Amino acid sequence: MRALSRLTFLALTVLTGCASQTTNVRTLEYLCENGTGFQLKTAGQVAEIDIAGMRFGLHAEAGNGEATRYACSELAVHQRGDTAWVDLQGVRYRDHCRLQRWPSW
Repeated sequence: MRALSRLTFLALTVLTGCASQTTNVRTLEYLCENGTGFQLKTAGQVAEIDIAGMRFGLHAEAGNGEATRYACSELAVHQRGDTAWVDLQGVRYRDHCRLQRWPSW
C-alpha cells in the first residue's frame, strides 16, 4: 500500500506541473502535544498529509515569511522550524507539534 501511495503522490506531482523539476520527496513525522501526530510528505509546491486516518493533497501557499503553509479547501498545515500546527475547516485541529524525524536528504 505504501508503494501505491508513493505512486499516487508522484502522479500528483506530475499532474500539477512539477514534472520538469527535479524534486525530492521529503517525509516529515510530527508528534503533537496531545499525543497524536501526523505525517507530511512534501515535494516542491505540493504536499500530502496523513492525519487521523485521512489523507489530503495540499499545495504551497504564500506564508507570512516566518511559516510555510500547505493547504487545500478543508485543511491547512503551517510549519515554522521544527514545529507545526494543523487547521481543519478553520479550527485548530492539531497544535504544538514537533518534528520527530528529520528527513534524509
